[in-house]
Amino acid sequence: PGFRLADEQEHVIRICQLVEGMPLGIEIAAAWLRLMPCEAIAAGLLDLETLQRDTPERHASLRALFDQTWQRLPAPEQAALMRLSVFQWGFSHEMAETVAQTTLPHLATLVNKSLLHVDRASRRYSLHELLRQYDAMQVEIAGLRDQLKAVLAEALERSA
Repeated sequence: PGFRLADEQEHVIRICQLVEGMPLGIEIAAAWLRLMPCEAIAAGLLDLETLQRDTPERHASLRALFDQTWQRLPAPEQAALMRLSVFQWGFSHEMAETVAQTTLPHLATLVNKSLLHVDRASRRYSLHELLRQYDAMQVEIAGLRDQLKAVLAEALERSA
């Protein structure tokens, strides 16, 4: 009641971009719509919990879903995802190798696990934005932010 798309359109678009059709993300965002404005939902989507009862723990929030996936990944794949999180707008495999020390076979493995998207026409890779945010948090937890920023700055300087 009282929801007007015209008033919330910008934030609804942002939510749609963030969830990229992910059913759990859509369900969580829709459930919170009665309680908070779309802007707040978009800003906190990773941490919002489902409002449904009897939900398996792994589906309680997007963070819980990503935590479960993260824990199942081998350490080299976790490290690759952390390093790749520096790319907000996609990257080529050459940039992945230079900046993130991630090889083409590692990229292929992450694509096969649906953790990376590849646009075959442009040969560019990208992380789902919410997963990229999650991976960036893992960088913070591991204390690698400054190291990754330095590697990225050095790579950009060399390519200029």
